[in-house]
Amino acid sequence: MDIVFGYLAGLLTLINPCVLPVLPIALASAFSANKYGPLALAAGLTVTFTSLGLLVASIGPLIGLREEHISQAGAVLMLA
Repeated sequence: MDIVFGYLAGLLTLINPCVLPVLPIALASAFSANKYGPLALAAGLTVTFTSLGLLVASIGPLIGLREEHISQAGAVLMLA
């Protein structure tokens, strides 16, 4: 069930006010490059975010990263 909720949360990020105006531009530029451009864009984003998530989830605890550290770093980056 966690996978379903995670997937739905990812879909909800598409309607984020910061992402929604950029989405048509990114899709149009990908489509103008190749007819399979939007699929390649989606596949690239999927592989990138999945790989990064798995890397942090598997190596993070080994080097002492905890959820609090990642959350605080994300908050600092958003403020910057």
